[in-house]
Amino acid sequence: MKKSVLILTIILSVTTSAVIAGPRRAAPTHIWDTLAKAAANVRVGHADGALKILRPLIQHPTGIEGTAPVIRILHARALLAKSQPDRALETLGPLLKNPPLYLSEVVRLVWLRSAAALNDHEQVLRSTELLLTSKDLPDLLRDETLFQRARSLCMTPGRVAEGISILNDLRGQGSKGAIAFKPAVLELLATYLPKRRQGTVLRHLIIHYGGTFQGRRALKRFDLNQLNPKQQLKRARKLYEDRAYDLASDAYASIAKGPGRKLRQEAQLRMATMRMRLRKEYPVAYKELEAAEKGPNTKFAAEAYYRRGLMEGNLGNFRRGSRHMRRYRKKWPRGDHRVRATYQIGRLLHQNGDFDSASKELEKFVKAPYGKAVKWRWFYGWSHFRRGDYAQARTIWTDLLKSPKLLVSDKARYWMAVSYLKENKKSRAQKSLKRLLQTAPYSYYGFLGSTLQAQLSGGSPIPARDPNRFPLVLPQRPDLTVWARTAKNDNLRRSLIKVQRVAAAGFPSIARHVVKQNKVEEKLIRNMGSRHRDTIVSGLDFWLERWGYRWKQRAKKARFRQIAWVQKMTRFADDTLRVVFPPAYLDLATAAGELHDISPWWLISHMLQESRYKEFAASHAGARGPMQILPRTGRRISQQLGFPMGEFYTSQLFEPGIALRQAAWYLDALRTEFNGNITLAIAAYNGGPLRFAEYLTMPSNRKLPMDMFIEEIGAHESRNYVRKVTDHIVRFTTLYASDSDRDALLSKLLMPERLPSPKGKLRF
Repeated sequence: MKKSVLILTIILSVTTSAVIAGPRRAAPTHIWDTLAKAAANVRVGHADGALKILRPLIQHPTGIEGTAPVIRILHARALLAKSQPDRALETLGPLLKNPPLYLSEVVRLVWLRSAAALNDHEQVLRSTELLLTSKDLPDLLRDETLFQRARSLCMTPGRVAEGISILNDLRGQGSKGAIAFKPAVLELLATYLPKRRQGTVLRHLIIHYGGTFQGRRALKRFDLNQLNPKQQLKRARKLYEDRAYDLASDAYASIAKGPGRKLRQEAQLRMATMRMRLRKEYPVAYKELEAAEKGPNTKFAAEAYYRRGLMEGNLGNFRRGSRHMRRYRKKWPRGDHRVRATYQIGRLLHQNGDFDSASKELEKFVKAPYGKAVKWRWFYGWSHFRRGDYAQARTIWTDLLKSPKLLVSDKARYWMAVSYLKENKKSRAQKSLKRLLQTAPYSYYGFLGSTLQAQLSGGSPIPARDPNRFPLVLPQRPDLTVWARTAKNDNLRRSLIKVQRVAAAGFPSIARHVVKQNKVEEKLIRNMGSRHRDTIVSGLDFWLERWGYRWKQRAKKARFRQIAWVQKMTRFADDTLRVVFPPAYLDLATAAGELHDISPWWLISHMLQESRYKEFAASHAGARGPMQILPRTGRRISQQLGFPMGEFYTSQLFEPGIALRQAAWYLDALRTEFNGNITLAIAAYNGGPLRFAEYLTMPSNRKLPMDMFIEEIGAHESRNYVRKVTDHIVRFTTLYASDSDRDALLSKLLMPERLPSPKGKLRF
């Protein structure tokens, strides 16, 4: 009987308080939830927000076992975030003398970071010595500890050799943390190794990590003329790959002056490509492409020829660009860009406003074996729409209506409705809109359809939701001390208590390590019974921030992977929707968003599209972390924010708190760049503000309404990105947000009367 009551208490601790709170976010269910919210503020650099939560707890202690040291740790972390490491150490002092049970690693990590900020090497060495004895330190934190220890050893007389030994070990490791710290490791080695060996390390740093802070500093100590031609080329390619275009341009400019024709051709092609990406110096880039076309490497020559056609489009010479693409097809019928060049023949004519010629070229393209993709067939119909042949556009799009995907069938259905209105067939338009709002009311095109329906018949442009079902109850962190009372063995009880305390102090990675090492989840399920598996898993997910891991596990089923992008969201059960659209990192997103007036649902929507919530996501373009921020962009944002404190390391982009804070700042900056327009900010997060500023200023686009402008965006990836993120925003706010919060965010997505002009101040 006693066990049954405890289990019922556990289940209620996860759900009931949220029910009481109604449509808004539930108030903290227990003191540990309050502490976790304070930790979220610390992790995004909102120290004042954390102190506001902690102050009443400091002044009036709760007396609940285990909370006092967590409050002190969070207080110290908040002071450290305010760049007050001396006060942080002072606050932490009592815990250093008597380390609290279950929190030794956390106390020592805060001690280490405070001491490192003060350059107090003696305290760094003492804290790291103790930390490295722990079995519960995850790889990333262990690598951080080793690096800081090595740094202090190198700066301690008589112990340099010990530091160099640790640095050499880190240099050879392949863990994510070791790789992220490698530029800093190499810089230290180049400083403290014997002089005869420093040049080799500097050379490696400059070639492989030239775009980092450390690689740039190394240029002051190393003469680039010491690099042989092969090394110069390797460095230039790596800088280009890492998008460190300022240094890559100089590196390739040096190669272009050399004697080798092949190297000179590659340098000319890459320099032109960088100028195109940065939207500057088109005349110079044009000449570089012309020169590259004459080089000996056929592949580079073909790419240069293709890019010259694209540049004609960038310059507004669409007809010339189309002719250029036609010549590419004849000159390189088997070239790497043959399919895209064939498509661009019609696409560039379309951009020129010659929709008759464009539709004819696109018809040839879609009839070819390589033109069967949905995106090509869609654009073929779009060209007919733009030329005013609405009936033909609808005929082409009819086949797309069978697809369950939001960006296929519902896109076609929305534009078919618009086409009927163009022909003054209001009843048919309303019939099409009615079907759209039945299949996908909570989507980008459903939102557009609802807006259009409101114009025709009155009412609110924001899609209504079922008040009897939405918003869903937000899941809450369970109090793991309640769970611990049911534990049949001391090991499980101690593990649960430790997980809650270290996670509440803001170190979920340590909590995850404890759960994995001690098999806590498996033991809990055996202890409480398999019928409570879902409650246990969801409760631990919330504390451990296992959002990316959980998505990856569920995504092994193809049906699950598609739910976020298909029609009729409401046909799925509430539990399924909570898994597909989890309120991932909601406290972090809320804390980061408050600093920049960005809705947490907007941030989480980007995270779903960018990384599926995975902390350690990495793209082929070099973007890192749950918000997929490029290291060079992260470095610039950290300089603007002054957060995180100290030197910026790529590994910091894997920390969700830092990633969400940087994303919030960037979205705010993009919103400002485009005069408050959220839709354009979403698009520019993916494609960059320079590219979208160029699209906006094209004469052919200036007079378009927003919905048509989105369809005319040149990059297919960016077109889809803005529509998918908007899908997620509409769905997340429908599932979880209060009516006022939902209306406030969605109203900002309504189409403006005219396209805003970019300010041209943000050049990331």
